[in-house]
Amino acid sequence: MRQEFTIRKAVAESISLRTALLLMVLARMAAPIYAHPVPFSRLDLRLGQGQGQLEGSLVAHVTYLARELNVTPAESLLDPVTLESKKGAILCLLRSRILLAADGQSLNLEMARVEPLPDRQAVALHLRFD
Repeated sequence: MRQEFTIRKAVAESISLRTALLLMVLARMAAPIYAHPVPFSRLDLRLGQGQGQLEGSLVAHVTYLARELNVTPAESLLDPVTLESKKGAILCLLRSRILLAADGQSLNLEMARVEPLPDRQAVALHLRFD
């Protein structure tokens, strides 16, 4: 009886050991999963104290801008020189998508400057509306 118990215990331990080993191998073979940043855009507008000037900033993810401007790779827009060279194209894109009006008249959109935000994988576009 004791020998039968010892054999059952050895078989159970062997199965447990094989199962644990199999799980470790499968876990090691699993590919890591990496998250990607969520593309977003945010527009902040401020009404100035003097002359009724309307200013703002638009933070746009480089993935969105690169897709709209046909720029590859998207991260190249984080380079200040490349970003500055695309300033006119970005302004045309914004003018086709943003329309503000006051007293029934459209406000003219101007871009004061562009600024790469590498830590956020985004670009800040500083805007003025006259």
